[in-house]
Amino acid sequence: QSLESSVQKDTVPNNKFISRDIRVFIQGNKHLLQRQKVAPLLTGRAIARIMQGISSPAYPASTWARNTMWERYMDTDFEFLLKAANREMIWYLTNKAQTQQNVVK
Repeated sequence: QSLESSVQKDTVPNNKFISRDIRVFIQGNKHLLQRQKVAPLLTGRAIARIMQGISSPAYPASTWARNTMWERYMDTDFEFLLKAANREMIWYLTNKAQTQQNVVK
């Protein structure tokens, strides 16, 4: 077994669990998806940062450290989390739009 494959196994946990955690996080914080001045506050990058415990002015550690997702995936590759979070944001927003269209019909 190569060093690269063992590192990848350690830094890329089960994608199914990450996807579920991201969906739960989005649903629990959907109020952040509403437009704030220019753009929504909740983005794939913001989700990845929170899950790694990376503080920012919009998501300070002093506030978000109490959230169960804070630092949950701090040992996971950031780019992997970012891609997963972006994918789940698209899934959530697409399904939300489809649900709203079905209600209007």
